[in-house]
Amino acid sequence: MVGLAFFASAAEAATSAFITQVKAQRPDVRWDTDSQIVEDFNGDGKLDFALLGYAKDAIGKDLAVVALKIEKPDKKPDVQFLVFGIEAGRQGAVCAMPVKLSSEKFDCTNADSTQKLPGCRKSKHARGLNLSGGDCDAIHLYLNHISQEMSWWRN
Repeated sequence: MVGLAFFASAAEAATSAFITQVKAQRPDVRWDTDSQIVEDFNGDGKLDFALLGYAKDAIGKDLAVVALKIEKPDKKPDVQFLVFGIEAGRQGAVCAMPVKLSSEKFDCTNADSTQKLPGCRKSKHARGLNLSGGDCDAIHLYLNHISQEMSWWRN
C-alpha cells in the first residue's frame, strides 16, 4: 500500500504544480480547480493534465478556456490553452453555462466513424476530452500527433 500512497501523492503534487503554473500564465481566467482531469492523453503511459476555466473576451462575452499539459518525449511539456466561446450557434463554442470538461474514450474517427481524425493515433490507453454545455453537440478534443497539440472536432 505504500507504493499506491506514494503514487497518489506524486500525482497530487504534479496536479498542484500544474494548477499553479496555469494560474500564473493566465491570471485573467477564473480556473475551476474541481474540473481537473489527470489522464494519459497521448498514449505514452504518463499522466497528462487538463483544467477548465472561464474568462471574458474584449467585448465581455463569456469564454471557456481549457488548459492542457501533455508530457512529450524529449521535450519539456508546455501548457496549451484552447479558448471556446459560450454561445449557441457557433461551431467553436458550447451552447451555455455551466460548461463541463470530462474524459472520454475515442477511436480516432468522428461520431459516425466515417472520417479519420487528422494526426490521431489509436491507443489502448490514450483518452480524449469532452467539452459540453447546453443542448448542442459537445466539442471533442484529442492529441494530434503531427502538431503535438490538442485538436478538436464536433458533429
